[in-house]
Amino acid sequence: MQNGSRQGSARSGCVFRNAVCSAALWGASLMLAAGCGRVSHGDRVPLDGMITKGGKPLEDKATIYFDPVDGKAGVGSSGEVSNSRYSIPPQAGPTPGLKYKVRVITAPGIPPEGTPKDQIRLPQNLTTVVEVPPRKGGVQPKLDINFE
Repeated sequence: MQNGSRQGSARSGCVFRNAVCSAALWGASLMLAAGCGRVSHGDRVPLDGMITKGGKPLEDKATIYFDPVDGKAGVGSSGEVSNSRYSIPPQAGPTPGLKYKVRVITAPGIPPEGTPKDQIRLPQNLTTVVEVPPRKGGVQPKLDINFE
């Protein structure tokens, strides 16, 4: 009887080892497929700059959107505009060297009570087309955008 229990114990040990080996191989293949844990953001660039309208700094907070023109394979992007400036990190940046339709939607906020109607600023939807500059020598490209 003792001999039989050893065989049962050996079998369960083999099953356990096989399960562990299978899990390890599966995990290793996932790491290889994912690039060993490194995240790739494709061909994107960080981007920052100043937003102006008619040559004057944009007064309101806003959101900026970069949408590829003509359905090109570029990556869309967006960011916040504050004090006329925007900054988009590399993992969220647009594809360099492509043309983008740029939209800026302002959010002027709620005016104080009693503000005359002619002084209330409404949200604006500004659009233009720009080409995103390439990254040169590791330097973050700057792209100032003026809306007429």
